Parts: sequence; C-alpha cells; structure tokens
Amino acid sequence: MNKRSRDIIGFRTLSLLFSTLLFGIAMTIYDPVWPFVVKEANIDPSEYSYIVFTAQLLEFISRLFSSGYLMPSISFVVGSLSISFSMGVLLYSISPPAIYTSLSTLRLGRALHFLGRGQIIGRMFKKRGLAFSVFRLSSQIGMLLGPLLGYLIYSMLSRNFIFLSGFLLGIFSAVVFLPYIKEMPKTVRRGLLFWRGGVNRDVKIVTGLTFINNMARQTFIPFHFIVAPYLFNVDPGYIALAAFLERGVSMLSSVPIGWLSDRIGDKRSILIFSEAMLSIGILFYIYPYLGILGFLASTFFIGLGTASYAPIVSALVSELSPDNPEDAVGFLLTAISLSRLPGSIVIGPLMAILGYGGGFIFTLICLGIVGLGLFIHYLKSASLSIK
Repeated sequence: MNKRSRDIIGFRTLSLLFSTLLFGIAMTIYDPVWPFVVKEANIDPSEYSYIVFTAQLLEFISRLFSSGYLMPSISFVVGSLSISFSMGVLLYSISPPAIYTSLSTLRLGRALHFLGRGQIIGRMFKKRGLAFSVFRLSSQIGMLLGPLLGYLIYSMLSRNFIFLSGFLLGIFSAVVFLPYIKEMPKTVRRGLLFWRGGVNRDVKIVTGLTFINNMARQTFIPFHFIVAPYLFNVDPGYIALAAFLERGVSMLSSVPIGWLSDRIGDKRSILIFSEAMLSIGILFYIYPYLGILGFLASTFFIGLGTASYAPIVSALVSELSPDNPEDAVGFLLTAISLSRLPGSIVIGPLMAILGYGGGFIFTLICLGIVGLGLFIHYLKSASLSIK
C-alpha cells in the first residue's frame, strides 16, 4: 500500500470518526430535559412505552429496507440528517404528536447511522473488535458531551437552544462525511432477504441470543431516565450527572474491552461479562433502600454493560462470516431493531402492575437466559475446535 492510499484511508477514517462524534452529541444533547419534556406533554411512563414501540417499529422497517437496498454510506448520511429533523420538531411544539414524531425520527436516524457505520467498518478493517470499539468510543464521547452541553445550554439560555443546537449538529455530522462518501466500501444490494446464503448457523445462533438480549435491554435502557423523576424525585442536574457517569464509564472501557476481545480470541466471554455487569446495575437501580445513591451507583455497571456488548457482538458476527461480514452485520442489526418491539410493549403493562421499578425484574430474567445461552454456545464451539 503506497503513501497516497494510506493517506486516503486515514482521512476517510478520521471523517467517519468525527461524523460519529458529532452524531453522538446531537443525539443526546436533549437528554437532561427529555424526561421533563415527556412529562410536560402529559405522557405517563407506561404510556410512553407505546410511543417507544411505534418508534422502534419504524426503526426496524428502516433497517430492513436500508440493509436490503441502500449503500452503507447513504444510510450513514441519512441517519445524521434524521437527527436534525427530530430536533427541529421540538422547536415547533411540545405535545404528544411532537414527542412521537421526534422520537420516531431519532430512532430512524440512530438505526440508519449505526447500520451504515457497522457495515463500513466490517468491510474496511481486519481487527474488527478494536475497530468497532474505537468507533463506538467516538460516538460515546459524543454521547458523553451531549448531556453536559445540553445542561449547560439549559442553564445559560433556554430549552429551545438545546433543540436548535441538536438540529445544527446533525447537519454538520452529515456534511463532514460527504467529501468521502464515494470512497467508502460499496456492496451490491440484494433485496429484503439480503442475508440468504450469506449468514451461517453460528451467526444465526448469536443473533438469536442477541435478539433476546436487546429485547431485555429495551425494557430498561430507554426507561431508566424517564422513570427516575418518579422513583427518585431527581431534577435535570441529576439526570445529566447520571448520563455523564454512565457514558463516561462506557467510553473509558470501550477500547480496552475491544482490545481484550481481540487478544483472548473468543468474544463470547466478553458478552457474558456484559450481561453480568448490566444485571448488577439494574439490581442497584431497583433496590428500594438505596435511593438516589443507588441510581447513581448503577450507572457504573450499566456503562460497563453497554460498552461490552454491541461493538463486540458486531465484531463477532463479522468474524463468524468472513466472506460476507456486511451481510452478517446487517442481519444482526436488523434483528436488533426487531427485538426492540416486544420489549417496549411488555414493559408498559409490567410497570403498571408491578410498579416502575418492579417491571425491570423481567429484564434481569432475560439477561440471565442470554448469558447461559452464550456459555453453552461457547462450550459447544470449544468442543468442536478440539475435535
């Protein structure tokens, strides 16, 4: 590889990283005020679950169609622009329709951006565990800075300036990537059933377990900040602090975990660790006598749990399907989008029956099932390799 080729790869990698950073800031800049915006619109947390469901349905459909028909770079750019639209809606109105539209387009943007990024990484890099973790680190830095910037803007100016900043940052995220869009890896789109013939049995097993894992996470992750004002009587400052701690831990641990996953070989052990960390975080969150301290302490384990699953499982399926890594990643991420649908429907009735914290027991049961399934799959793979 000559110097010019290395420079091109370096510049497009930096472009992709910077775009991901801006996207992370844009996507989370309104986190400190979002629970209170939802409350202002008179939407109860149990009712919010149905809004989340419809938003995630759109996310699934968009990922399915973009995996089958769109080039990864197009998905990436459209995802950034969708975040801008999501923020623009909130500048116009705070109402149930506005909340639904904003959340739906944010989910659409998140789905397309991360799908395109994952497919590009799967084709561009050989050390995929480290590569996926580095790009996740870039987005995590953005997600760490987003709530801090949002709270700063809220304190000094007003809530609408948060939405305006998110609107502009989404546009900038797309603009910095555009000069290199033609140089990104291209794949031939093969329709909705794009994975046929390109996804093997091991990828399907790991994807199936990830389906259950992500369904479980979607009964907790989208709701733990929404529920916090009801359980702990916190203000936007505590929400911003919790988001900072959670994403800070995730950011700092992401690259070391990715590096470790490449060193130890079998990435399923990292995924099992992830299930354990998130389970501990949920236990801290729901333990009734810890209050705000439990809420803040849970962020450490939740951060570790989120840092150590998504990038590692994407790297794992890429390695399990070396001839078609973009199909394997597309199949995985489409299944993840689908997995969000039952979780958001289940958690609403559970919270209504068991209380806001009690509904998260379902999450813990599912995480235990996934950890056991990954361990069994690891043992079977180890026995086959010995033979």
